[in-house]
Amino acid sequence: MKVSFKNCRDKIKKSKIGLTLFFLAGSYITLHSFYEINVINEKGPNLGLYGKEFNIDRFGGLKNKIPFTDTDDTSWVAHAEEANERSVWRLHDTKTDNFPFGRGMHWSNIPLTLDRISGYIYSKVTGCSLNEGVQKGIVFVNPLLLISSIMLLYGITQKINGGDKTAGALICLVLVASAPIYWAFGASHPDHHGYIFVTTIGTMIGLTCGTNLGKTKWWLGTGIITGLGMDISTLTEVPILICTISSIVAVEIWKKKDKIEVDEENNGVENFIRKWGAVSSIASLVLYSLEYLPTISYRLEVNNPLYSLALWGGSELTAQIIEKIKGKTRSRRNKILLNLSFISLLPVPLIIGTTKETVFSLIDPVLRNFWDNISELRRSPEETIVFSVIVMIPILLSLTFSTENKKNKYLLASAMGPLLFFYPAAIDQARNVNIMLGICVV
Repeated sequence: MKVSFKNCRDKIKKSKIGLTLFFLAGSYITLHSFYEINVINEKGPNLGLYGKEFNIDRFGGLKNKIPFTDTDDTSWVAHAEEANERSVWRLHDTKTDNFPFGRGMHWSNIPLTLDRISGYIYSKVTGCSLNEGVQKGIVFVNPLLLISSIMLLYGITQKINGGDKTAGALICLVLVASAPIYWAFGASHPDHHGYIFVTTIGTMIGLTCGTNLGKTKWWLGTGIITGLGMDISTLTEVPILICTISSIVAVEIWKKKDKIEVDEENNGVENFIRKWGAVSSIASLVLYSLEYLPTISYRLEVNNPLYSLALWGGSELTAQIIEKIKGKTRSRRNKILLNLSFISLLPVPLIIGTTKETVFSLIDPVLRNFWDNISELRRSPEETIVFSVIVMIPILLSLTFSTENKKNKYLLASAMGPLLFFYPAAIDQARNVNIMLGICVV
């Protein structure tokens, strides 16, 4: 009997294997999360798995006795407790670091808000204090985020593939079996990395499918996810956007070379880009306003109105480039918009270039000296690099030799830009490995 990938895919499509894997993945996440929570709450200090008990006196005698594995984890708990103690709904300065003077803090308040909500719910259910609720309730946030992400991605991939459960089954397996990805959602890692994964990968899926599979109605959802990504991690979202948009433009040139006729579906590409750009820029600006107003933040390593402006300008410029590739004439209105789009892209690089670390701390030489002491900012282990190459081989082979469906090749090519950027980024810094593997899944 002849066995081929197509035959295997058809069998999965007709069977309940994909759905079974989905429920197995959800069950594993649930059971493993409760195991981790049990270790953290009861056995952690005794086993010595998580280092010394974090029991530092802070303002008001507040103490954190839950041992986590990373500084980020304990920081999020401390920030949530501090926000509760100060009765503020957002936090942009903290006294738990650089005590007693404190320091400014520009992490997104979205994870912080969800952490505090989980603490509030836990305290109401168990009757414990609010801060104890934060310490013990925060561990449920990441597993719930992972299960929700799997459900969403499973449904999206099944819809894209006309009911085919192959891709959904693959996503269930990879998100649970890949240690770098699963780590970002672990109950014992209640930090921001899971949120970054969801928003960056969600942005990439929305853009690639919206411009290649005729999913032109996805502009609203994709724009909102992009805005959330800008607020949660601008430094990760911006490279994803630049690389994905560049790949989409390259694919449009490829389509022109292949003499693909401009049909109604293809006409929607530039309209999709324009609508997505408008929504994402508005979402980014609204989230900035919620984060900072009535005060103003000039930091450019985090979300900023200048990025909102650049999102609109970049989308308009991309749409006009695509129209030019298709041979469309440029109206007077579009010429004005083109000039404005160029202008809107200038402030961020000009300000960073002139003020340097004053507004963009990542190029601060003093700060960079600390990077070797932070595990997630060190170079990836050799085995991770080798594994990543193995993962990329079938992707490159499919792009090079597959001739079954050109639309699938265009879709795959649209994802190559982010992959080519994040592979060396993952080698340089271990924190980028989960994003790179997530791109491979896409």
